[in-house]
Amino acid sequence: MKKFSLIVMLIIAASALNAFAGDNKDNTIQRIPIGVFDMQKNTKGSVSFHASNYGINFLNIKENKGSGFWPRGTENQYIFGAGFWFAAEKRHSSTGDLVKLVEMSYNPNSGTSWFRPGQYYPGIDFTESNNLTKIANNRLYFSTDFDNITGMPLPNVDGGRYSWPLWIQDGEKKYHYGTYLHDYVNDTLKRTTQYYPNGPLYVSDEDIVSAFHDFDLDLYQGGKQAMSQKGYPLGLQVVSSIYTWDEESAKNIVVINYEITNASADTLFNCYFGKVIDVDIYYSPNGIQGATNDRIRFFEEDNTLNLGVAWTDTDKGEAGKGFGYLGLSFIETPAVDNNGFIRKDKLIYEPDEQIGVNLFKNWNINIDPSTENDRYQLLSEKILQSDLGPADQRMLMSCGPFSMRPGDKAHVSVCINFAAPAKGGEADGTIEDIAGLSNKSLINQDNKGSLVDGVKLIKDVYYNKAKITSVASQSEKFSKMRIYPNPASSILSIDGIEDKMLEREYRIISIDGVLISKGKFAGNIDISSLAPGAYYLLIDGVPLRFIKQ
Repeated sequence: MKKFSLIVMLIIAASALNAFAGDNKDNTIQRIPIGVFDMQKNTKGSVSFHASNYGINFLNIKENKGSGFWPRGTENQYIFGAGFWFAAEKRHSSTGDLVKLVEMSYNPNSGTSWFRPGQYYPGIDFTESNNLTKIANNRLYFSTDFDNITGMPLPNVDGGRYSWPLWIQDGEKKYHYGTYLHDYVNDTLKRTTQYYPNGPLYVSDEDIVSAFHDFDLDLYQGGKQAMSQKGYPLGLQVVSSIYTWDEESAKNIVVINYEITNASADTLFNCYFGKVIDVDIYYSPNGIQGATNDRIRFFEEDNTLNLGVAWTDTDKGEAGKGFGYLGLSFIETPAVDNNGFIRKDKLIYEPDEQIGVNLFKNWNINIDPSTENDRYQLLSEKILQSDLGPADQRMLMSCGPFSMRPGDKAHVSVCINFAAPAKGGEADGTIEDIAGLSNKSLINQDNKGSLVDGVKLIKDVYYNKAKITSVASQSEKFSKMRIYPNPASSILSIDGIEDKMLEREYRIISIDGVLISKGKFAGNIDISSLAPGAYYLLIDGVPLRFIKQ
């Protein structure tokens, strides 16, 4: 995207009544938005990046500069820009034929998005950009601007007009993987504990939430009339939630969850979701030439991780600057029924029930696909590509196919994480350097601090946290099993467990869902090394809460 002109970007922005309010320079609170399109910088974790409210991330859109830096405070850039592509087949309104269409929240060739901020309402006039009721849903919401109990804005945030948009659904608290089942609340007057007594939803140290849709054809490249004749829009409403953490174990991890709703009256067939990243790994003061020696490959040593890896050679001024690895992985993809449609019969789908990754691809900047058919074909390929050598490259990972009836929701979560070379020195792309291993086996290896370790950590949090509070089906076991003593200082025992002599695995998980330790249960569990506090013991699929004194 480097060759794209900032002047062209500004013209496009003006035609769309795009008004940025500017960066959050002091990294304390969000400024008052003055228009529809919004962009600002994150404030938590070791990964520094810009976020927008229409699907583009890791790009400083105003200045046409990459903004994916790690560690925070350095000039080591890894990402120029990122977003997603969504492909589907739908029946053309005139011919009835199935047509292949692909929409982009980030086009790496032009730096633009086809999505518009906010929730879509039929008959909306997109020129009414100053309507305050619409701006409420256009907002780019940062959880650090809101009270974590009431969901109300902190003093001086946006004049106190709008509360946090995500609220936990009424009834029993249940997790959908890493997050509670929740609502994105359009009506700002209902963003209160009166309507949602379980309170607002916050997941990480800084959640960044936005809603955007694809119904404004003026934002499409190709012209409104021509794109309409092709069959656009698909009719997608998206809620994006970005999670970052300050704690040591997760500070190098960014998770992005996309809830994609088919808001049209059409059935969308054979859909594919692709996460696309314009990888530019270089020391920024040395200039853009540092992006021409990047390396990208799929981590084929363990396909269950769904992990793509990027690093850089060191012949363009990167040597000695502390560069490491960038990882991209899917931690949640849709689950489908026998006919390929989104499943809705369960609260939680285990990874082996999900469709998983069908494509990992990298290609040179000069051969970006430019037509619907080319993009659809790319997203639907079944290939996990190895390193092609140093170049200025894109990275794409996709999942599919899945089909969506009107109203169906697809959930996709991606992990973007960073790590230093496990062997020290400069990154070389080997399994030992990426996973911290001394041999080719990934089983029961201690690889803490490696890129692979970060992916395993976030998957543990994402799925164990769900299991901790999905207790409705476990009521019979809960009536039998009991931890004692509780509180405890050194040894835990369990009453009511079937066949205590049968060795089985247990896990100890923090109250926030982080895996603390695991082992084999054989009657008692030693917790003397744990810090005082509340924990869950997960055994036989049952979460048991205990207090360490």
